Amino acid sequence: MFSGRDIRARRHELGLDIATTARAAGVSENVWNAIERDGLQTLGEAADVARALALDLDEVLRDAPTASSAQRVARFRDADCGGRLSGSDVRKVEVAVRLARVGEALWQGLGRGESWIRRERTVAALHRRIPAWKHGYALGIAARRRAPHRQQSPIANVEQLLVDMGIHVARLNFDGDFDALSVVEPDALPLVLLNTRKARVRQHLARRATLAHELCHLLHDGGVVDLMASVSYSALDTDIESRARGFAPSFLAPGPFVRLEAEAPSARVAELARTWGLSGDAARWHAKNLQLLSARQAEALEPPTIASAGWEEATAEPPWTRAGVAPSPLASGLVAGLAVEAWQRDQISRGRLDEIVATA
Repeated sequence: MFSGRDIRARRHELGLDIATTARAAGVSENVWNAIERDGLQTLGEAADVARALALDLDEVLRDAPTASSAQRVARFRDADCGGRLSGSDVRKVEVAVRLARVGEALWQGLGRGESWIRRERTVAALHRRIPAWKHGYALGIAARRRAPHRQQSPIANVEQLLVDMGIHVARLNFDGDFDALSVVEPDALPLVLLNTRKARVRQHLARRATLAHELCHLLHDGGVVDLMASVSYSALDTDIESRARGFAPSFLAPGPFVRLEAEAPSARVAELARTWGLSGDAARWHAKNLQLLSARQAEALEPPTIASAGWEEATAEPPWTRAGVAPSPLASGLVAGLAVEAWQRDQISRGRLDEIVATA
């Protein structure tokens, strides 16, 4: 069983202070201090520590976290080019990855086979001869041609498309100023974690672009096929982010299929945005990159205001509604749907279902 020294070392590894850790464990700071001083006294305390430190209970009971856990924490830190992830944020991502492992086990247990995202993921080095955003445009068109969606029609619900691809998408309130974080891990569902602190995540049209942006990371970034962590900032100017910014509009509104009837520049941008589900600003620059506008026209144009009605709206009742469960923000989505289906097929108990969907 973990000693007090082990518990303190793990807390420091995550970058958590005592107040945050005690709150996550559901105990007072005095109780947490006693645990770090005297070690674990009961199985209940071990469960509290496991929850607070984003560990499985068996890791706490057998004295040490897995090596992959420590490596993952370091990778999240390295991926955060825009600033240091807080300990609380790292803990949230750790919990999300563990939930994604449960989701992958459910996926395989239900006989789903290889997901689209696993089949299509190919690490792509940055192109040396063309700008990163142009490389992103080419990758976006190629991904759209292979996506499980009609190429020539707009994608009404990008989030649902990512779920169909085998990606778990969740909305969490992070401390950091990043837009989203995406993760690929062995034996886990690929993850996109959206930061609800950011206005662009709360706005339907901007969120569509953010999801497409993260899809680029999941498809093409990272050093190896089954390992990747990426933290995305709107203002971060790196080649990797530039490529993903080019990928997003190209995937959502692929140039070969864009046909506009309007003649005036402002009307063309508005038509592009309304037809393909882009924000006015995104449509303005996409039109320029597709050579539907000149650079001068794009610079001078005031982006139109586009209504978000009809985009990213659910078309069916979530499967967990009829099952009588209310998933946490982290579990809501693909994992909750898989858990409900596994319960309906008698592959897991009702208690296990409730445990999975309550993960936070």
